[in-house]
Amino acid sequence: MNNSAQATEDTSGTHWQLRAYIYGAIILAYASLEAALNEIVHLNALEKNSPLDEAERKVFHTIGQEGLQPREASNTLQQYNMLLRILGKPEMDKGINPYQAANLVRMLRNILVHPIPGRVTTFVEGEEFDYSSQQDIVRKLKPALGLKKEATFPDGVLTKECAKWAVRTCETFMHAFVTASGIDPGFITDPTHARKRT
Repeated sequence: MNNSAQATEDTSGTHWQLRAYIYGAIILAYASLEAALNEIVHLNALEKNSPLDEAERKVFHTIGQEGLQPREASNTLQQYNMLLRILGKPEMDKGINPYQAANLVRMLRNILVHPIPGRVTTFVEGEEFDYSSQQDIVRKLKPALGLKKEATFPDGVLTKECAKWAVRTCETFMHAFVTASGIDPGFITDPTHARKRT
């Protein structure tokens, strides 16, 4: 979806197609982390060549069988940290990247999947007005995406650059987890090599 977004010009005839590619790239980027989590739990609980010791494999197996989560309100990123705790490894710091950036992708994905209507001011006399301060998601994404003060959601945020950022962010998060955990999930997780796949 990201590749299609990057290759599509924004014209009157392709605008909605481009928008669909951008939405898809963002939604699927985060979905890849959810799918990878399930795959990691399954493979490392059941495979003979799992790097986990017997006690860790039993915990992973129970998590996979019972669908256990650390808290009712937990999300996928918190579950990755739970796996690191089980392995006795340091958790990813929620306040810095790559965790913080992946959490922004999660928030953006949630807004796309479960939209909540809202209003924004679209014109104010005077060039000093900061339109980007009106919406919480825009304020949060502003530093990561380099948004200007004219940005409002969705038009000023959901761009080709946003799609590319979401995919890169989730690849970077997965690579950081694999590096921290020492677990090989069975697929390429180094974002510098991800483009070399055939």
